[in-house]
Amino acid sequence: MSIDSGNCQYEIQPNQEYIALEANYNNPAPIVVTGWLVANGKSSLASRSGPTAVTIPGGTRLFIGNSANPATTPITLVPGARLVLTTGRMPNSDPYPINANFLTNKCTGYLDALPQYRFTPTLRRSCPSPAKEPGVSNLDNECYQFSSRLSYCHTPKIERDTDGYEFIDGVSGLSGYCRAFLEEHFNYNACVKWHEQDQDFYGDEWRVYLNRSWELWAPNRERITLYDQLGKIVAEESY
Repeated sequence: MSIDSGNCQYEIQPNQEYIALEANYNNPAPIVVTGWLVANGKSSLASRSGPTAVTIPGGTRLFIGNSANPATTPITLVPGARLVLTTGRMPNSDPYPINANFLTNKCTGYLDALPQYRFTPTLRRSCPSPAKEPGVSNLDNECYQFSSRLSYCHTPKIERDTDGYEFIDGVSGLSGYCRAFLEEHFNYNACVKWHEQDQDFYGDEWRVYLNRSWELWAPNRERITLYDQLGKIVAEESY
């Protein structure tokens, strides 16, 4: 296991400050890290407690937007997997409050692409191809052309003007069936619905929030220490 100091040498906002834990390939066994501690250089190493030592919580393997998402799953890192540990919390925003720690998947790029969200570091935008989405080939020509031109991970914006005319990403004249199809396929929850059973659905990176309201890591002369559940030092990083 190794520690990446992330952006903590220069980031002052707890909602953006992060470090990362990385499971090395030379250890073939999955590692359960829920319950482990990370501590900064000011923590009481003898007691492994206090405001500068924090416990890695559990998470929700599959995040569902607008759901309770209980954090009931111990976080396990397979060889090569990564855990991004954010000091603060993800500010709640529409349409999906980020109310859980979660494992990335092939649909989480839809969350990152929404302009009201700011994930640090950004989530990988590797969503399924809009042109290959189930049912696209059966659409009327205008809707087919519109759907095929959509960017990966893009949620179409549906608006109405003062006269009641509907625009989808600024385009008018698309059918009601087309709008329903777009809403049913091209957003985060819809993507999960259609692709959760794909063999390559899940990613290899957890996003975990410590929900602190102040910085955890100093900009310099800092030591980050990772302890396992028995109090043994697993990894350290200094800068």
